[in-house]
Amino acid sequence: MKVLFVYKFLTTGGVEVVLQARLDGLHGSVIDGSVWFLEQLDGWAIFRGSERDPYFGDLSQLEAHLRENKYDAISVIDTPEVFPLLKRLEGSTTIIVEAHSPYLENLEYLRSLNGLEIASIVVPSRFQASLVRKRLKRKIPVLFLPNPLRRSFTSDPLGFKPTPTQPILAWIGRLDSLKNWRFAIKIASNLKKFNPNIELWMAGRLVESATSDELYQAAKRRGVLDILRWFENFPHDRMHRWLDAVRDSGGVMLSTSNGESFGMTVAEAMARECAVVVPDIGPFREFITDNRTGIFYKPKSLKNAASKVQLLLQDGDRREKIGSAARLSILKKHSSNVALDVMANSFEKVVGHY
Repeated sequence: MKVLFVYKFLTTGGVEVVLQARLDGLHGSVIDGSVWFLEQLDGWAIFRGSERDPYFGDLSQLEAHLRENKYDAISVIDTPEVFPLLKRLEGSTTIIVEAHSPYLENLEYLRSLNGLEIASIVVPSRFQASLVRKRLKRKIPVLFLPNPLRRSFTSDPLGFKPTPTQPILAWIGRLDSLKNWRFAIKIASNLKKFNPNIELWMAGRLVESATSDELYQAAKRRGVLDILRWFENFPHDRMHRWLDAVRDSGGVMLSTSNGESFGMTVAEAMARECAVVVPDIGPFREFITDNRTGIFYKPKSLKNAASKVQLLLQDGDRREKIGSAARLSILKKHSSNVALDVMANSFEKVVGHY
């Protein structure tokens, strides 16, 4: 079964990571998968060493490709620009839409799907499914498929040498309001009062160039400039070792997100046996059990968030126990072979039905 996955931009984000995991994990399976990006930005390194290179091209080039090559299914990920093209090709392939964006404004296109025959809408969490259903104007099957983790994250965790001598508070994400990076700065400032040797590692790309100065000023104002290390555009194929360093430092992975469709960076940290502290929101509840495979804090509560991180920094046995349980738990559903077997079976049923 030939499937083409189509997405707008090749950047450094969760969708691109999932697509790379699909290309590698589906190689040799019942799904012969390929990826098409309408535009290449700064995410090429994610596909370095992949089993198959992605395609690039605008809408006219994509249409020419589809007229020359037969696909059993085309799966369009939050890219409504492709819909008019698919309408012209309707009947020649099965059309699947995937809704992965955590940005609510980017899901509004789901209100205007009339006129296009869509076999199913795929989502990465049950929480995302609820957001999708609220926007649909007609009945379309919504299918939850677990995101696969890249093999580098599911490989056996290795010790990081030299072992960091100071505990690391790690944060990963785009520097924007949804990922709420300013809240991470505030939490680090609070923790520094009790842990003067703590380090704050932030890995993420800028949304706007002015944000780098905002980050500098916020860190300076909150008194954490001296403990901050910012990893801009850090290579994703080395992120698993970055997380190994966080774990071995006696540190914690922190999320301050205001919204997620899944939470890939948290799942990746769990796979590397990092203890994670996350807000009690949406999809985190689907793959984290409080005080067993991670710790929840009250969203937007600085005092509560800082106290939960501090609890793990002080209690090494508890931190390691949660980290070990987190890895076992996340691999049960999100290791590449498990998640992609579910996907392959589901796509076969969808395509067979149509």
